[in-house]
Amino acid sequence: MARFSPSGYLMASGDSKGTVRIWGWDHPDHVLRLDVTHVGSVFDVAWSPDSERLVIVGEGKERYDLFFLLCSFY
Repeated sequence: MARFSPSGYLMASGDSKGTVRIWGWDHPDHVLRLDVTHVGSVFDVAWSPDSERLVIVGEGKERYDLFFLLCSFY
């Protein structure tokens, strides 16, 4: 699953292995800005209206969500 940020500059993707990636969509090469592994499958990601925060929800044993503050990714 993947979602564009409201600004259109970034895209976040998550997969069934728990990998979360944030891509710079404003560059033709779509530069990878962040690559982390969440515990369990990623069900959904949601951006804040200002595109500075990202919440990841998934299936984990100890943790079901992650929160990122992304203001330095631009």
